Amino acid sequence: MFLPSSLFRSTTAVEEVTTHLSSLLLNTRVPIAPPKVKQPKGNHAFSIITKILRDSEFAPKKMEKYFDGMIQVLLTEHGDNIWRYAEQWTIDVSQPGEIERKIEECIWTTTILYAIGGWNKDKGFRADFFLMHLVTSSLFLPATLAYLSRDSQVILLRSYFALVLAWWISRGRPRPDIQGFLSANNSHHSSDGEVPSEANSFLDIVRSGATHSNEHVLKIQRSLAHFSSIYGTRPKGYFTGTELEGAEMLDGSLFLMAARLSEEYTNHDPRSWSFGGFSED
Repeated sequence: MFLPSSLFRSTTAVEEVTTHLSSLLLNTRVPIAPPKVKQPKGNHAFSIITKILRDSEFAPKKMEKYFDGMIQVLLTEHGDNIWRYAEQWTIDVSQPGEIERKIEECIWTTTILYAIGGWNKDKGFRADFFLMHLVTSSLFLPATLAYLSRDSQVILLRSYFALVLAWWISRGRPRPDIQGFLSANNSHHSSDGEVPSEANSFLDIVRSGATHSNEHVLKIQRSLAHFSSIYGTRPKGYFTGTELEGAEMLDGSLFLMAARLSEEYTNHDPRSWSFGGFSED
């Protein structure tokens, strides 16, 4: 079993989840962007990504057999090791704002794996259909977690993160070349983390997505626009010390860059999305 049964042994936690979900209001406003820039010590989600990039068990060539969406086979053969990585992700609920921080880590992680992981200097950007769904799926985290007990919040976050890792690995564990990506795509963005004037381009991007024949295009664009409205002012240096190479160079302009690349790819590729996986490391 991919998720260990020990996660679900607390009847109290299950009862609390049931009670809270019975009165779920998805339109409730939930603050999800912690104001402080300083990152607490511990294993950041980016640190776990870095550890997996160093693990030869998940080398891209070895993962090619899972490229056709064979996620269940991957979990059967490698699920225990993937879960061990997910367990190393620090979630310390004794720290104020921890759940909000972990939501933010998940959102940035999925966006990086999709946008930067989907790019390389030779082939440019490929909008991977499966990695795209990691980004759109993270939208549900704030609305759901707001109604769960602390224990259940941790269970959901860690389980979600484990599945993000599994899907990323199943696509060939594409390595995020942050420096190369920013050098190639950052010419139209501010270098100090300020939201640039062309951030209003999101309106045109979303409008374009609304008329696209593939419904997933609008979903990814609306997700990225939403995340930009929350995290778009994150400055360079926000992710210093998270182990992932080049992470200190990231700022909130990533979401607009990802949206523009998605628009370009889905407007020019006949199938809208890439399904081929990533064989290069």
